Amino acid sequence: MRIITRGDLDGLTCAVLIKEMEDVSDVVFVHPRDLQDGKVDIKEDDIIANLPYDPRCEMWFDHHISEEQRVQPPDDLRGAHGEAPSAARLIYDYYDDKKLARFERLVEETDRMDSAHLNVDDVVDPQGYVLLLYTIDPRTGLGQFKEYFNRLVELIRTQPVDDVLKDPEVKERSQKILAEQDSFAAFLKQNSRLEGNVVVTDIRGKKDQPRGNRFLIYTLFPDCNVSLRIFDGKGGQNVVGAIGHNIFNRNCKTNVGELCAEYGGGGHVGAGTVQFTHEEAEAKFAEIIEKMKTAG
Repeated sequence: MRIITRGDLDGLTCAVLIKEMEDVSDVVFVHPRDLQDGKVDIKEDDIIANLPYDPRCEMWFDHHISEEQRVQPPDDLRGAHGEAPSAARLIYDYYDDKKLARFERLVEETDRMDSAHLNVDDVVDPQGYVLLLYTIDPRTGLGQFKEYFNRLVELIRTQPVDDVLKDPEVKERSQKILAEQDSFAAFLKQNSRLEGNVVVTDIRGKKDQPRGNRFLIYTLFPDCNVSLRIFDGKGGQNVVGAIGHNIFNRNCKTNVGELCAEYGGGGHVGAGTVQFTHEEAEAKFAEIIEKMKTAG
């Protein structure tokens, strides 16, 4: 039995919880678009978490609005899907088992991170689970992802968060994030522009980027209510756009999940992603920016 999930914060907690409850042999990371396009070999006993539904799987957990619109899984499918602050929350509630009680704080912090219910201190001076979860966010730019992700799964299952943060590799990553925060802020300012209510950060082709958490942009451009971050996809084969509501200026009227679904992507109300070829990227991103400006 395998866990098929995203390599992100919510995916990490999903993997921790499922491995406590099921006999899992491996954790596999896939991009949502690859799963939608049938490029992932799903086996009949796989557990899919925080990703689009595939009819070949044994269990499915997901909380993304665009997936509710796109698929209709059978009524007897094991798992849970629907509106929730995180996919991990659906898993935690689905099993409702005392074995998972010790992960209650982890799930609460995952809810806050995935639904972006953070305060300014969580962004500029992260501590505890918040700092730990930043180290697993692929957008932080720390690299060597798969091995670190699986290492964290086992550390979190066996140790309290304060001890996990003392682990040499975790400590090194945490210190990099904190040490490079000022240079990351300068990097964001240099590569971002404000278009109405939308802050656009275009980092295509940028090498040796400083490390930093993705929410820092909202402390630098407080007048925006939504962000679009444009960056190179895996291997430079395409262009990715990550869209998110400003977590401090919460008046954005764009349903990001629905908007991304119009362009073959997905997400939920406050955040989502799309992918385009290099040839079509400029025109498509211009359309998306205009739609978000019109929505206000």
